[in-house]
Amino acid sequence: MQAYIDEYGFLALHREDVDTGKTYQISFQGYTMVSANKMLIVYHKKTIKLIELKNIGDTMGVFYVKEKAESSKPKDESWKLNKESCILAGKLFEAWDEEKGVMYHFLPYFPLKEVEKKAEMFQQLGIPLKVSATEKGVLIEGEGSGSLEDLDGREQIISFLFGLVLLFGKFESKEGQLNSIKIHLPLFGQYLSIQEKLEGMIASLQQQGIFLQWSKNEQQGTTSFQISSNDYELLQIFADWYKPVENFTQITKREQTAQAIQLLNAFVEQEDIENAEEVRQRVAS
Repeated sequence: MQAYIDEYGFLALHREDVDTGKTYQISFQGYTMVSANKMLIVYHKKTIKLIELKNIGDTMGVFYVKEKAESSKPKDESWKLNKESCILAGKLFEAWDEEKGVMYHFLPYFPLKEVEKKAEMFQQLGIPLKVSATEKGVLIEGEGSGSLEDLDGREQIISFLFGLVLLFGKFESKEGQLNSIKIHLPLFGQYLSIQEKLEGMIASLQQQGIFLQWSKNEQQGTTSFQISSNDYELLQIFADWYKPVENFTQITKREQTAQAIQLLNAFVEQEDIENAEEVRQRVAS
């Protein structure tokens, strides 16, 4: 048998006998594939298995392999926070100040008890955003005049999402181990159109091997647009940027992925995969 990388980037095996003549739609961490039935190499319950696409469940993990040209950064180069893109996360909501005759930006449904904490956090991170509680609500100020349409490329989009985590989300961790990030962005009225732009950003990152999931909860005219991710590459980037505030010593998914790759290397040898060496090189790159 030979292994190959399918059109979605998943590790599969050439097996014509599993073709059912039908197509199946399955989502992995928000990344959707529509394909004929095929045999995929799956990581489930700390073991490697061969499972047909039609039988794969939500708790099973598949191997996504990036093309070498897609690698996010050289191993010795770290991602740099694009502060202008990060600041855009604080400028999603704006209103007109009739007294001063200027536009101002605000944070809807923002808890007053968090204002001082956020102000200190931005200072620690060196991000020029000022948060303050006023009679108009919680306001936010930051330099720059860009818009969501100006975000171009992974580094800018990821920096913007980092800003959303800081303002509207949280890092889920335990004992220094970062497990995931979550964002709950309130959308209403004219701001409902932001959802489409965010979906486009998420889809763009997924096509490049950075996975996030989104969902929405509608209640009393307000939509809570929720974004989450446990993608270890994304978590590592965010952890590096957040280090002045909190030092996460371990990324949960990175450790699990390393274990899965070790088991995969042993599996391709045991199953006599003809191009086993090629598989090992691809998953290690």
